[in-house]
Amino acid sequence: MNKLELFDFVFNDGEEYTNFYFNNRRNKVVSYQINLYGNTIALVNVVDIQICSDSKKYKTALITGVCTHPDYRHQGVMQKLLLSTLDKLKNQNYDFAILSPKDDNYYKKYAFKSLVKGNQKKIISQQNNDFSTKNATKIDTKLIFDLYKSYCTNKKYYQYLSNDIICDLIDEFSMQGSSIQIILQKDIPIGWIATESNKIELAILPDLNILRNLKQLDGYYYFEQKFDGEKDLFQIKYLKNEFESIDINSMFIINKY
Repeated sequence: MNKLELFDFVFNDGEEYTNFYFNNRRNKVVSYQINLYGNTIALVNVVDIQICSDSKKYKTALITGVCTHPDYRHQGVMQKLLLSTLDKLKNQNYDFAILSPKDDNYYKKYAFKSLVKGNQKKIISQQNNDFSTKNATKIDTKLIFDLYKSYCTNKKYYQYLSNDIICDLIDEFSMQGSSIQIILQKDIPIGWIATESNKIELAILPDLNILRNLKQLDGYYYFEQKFDGEKDLFQIKYLKNEFESIDINSMFIINKY
């Protein structure tokens, strides 16, 4: 079993997406793995991103696709791989490591701390004819970037969004039978969202209450940031000693990218 087969076996994302994730993304994945008898049994993937604050850019490792084959769980295999990976990232001069935890407590033993907190919230919507949506294509790359920039720069820290990342996002959601949707108010673009199943994975909007104006989103869930929220959307590990703690919910990150 190679790393692609392990990834698909654990996450069940399908061959097309798995191949895209490892081989066809513009913003490339770097894999760290443990092999045994020619088989990959544990895998940690890292995407290189930049976090901006004022005029500074911080080299950041976004950790994704963490998985262990079921036959080797609870044996310290992932602990060994994560510690090794974090040590390598530190030696490669990364400032931060960031991840989106399935279990809020699991990564705390590796000194990860809460970064973005909140709660899942259900949308109860009604149609407001002032608001509409259109599916984004790669022609809309600049518009997506400009809308993102107008929103995220209100945060003290935010992820730099390149054309490559935008194109990767459009390809990924299209592959999953979804899309990035531009939200318009009286035909003027004001933001964009990306959905998966009945969840809003990304929402770039001046006010999340805007979601209530779109009838097709009735019953969908989105993540509302709250300092005392029940769930960590992102956690951070500081890889350099000079950094003080970043305030919770003061950073904006694109999930998975």
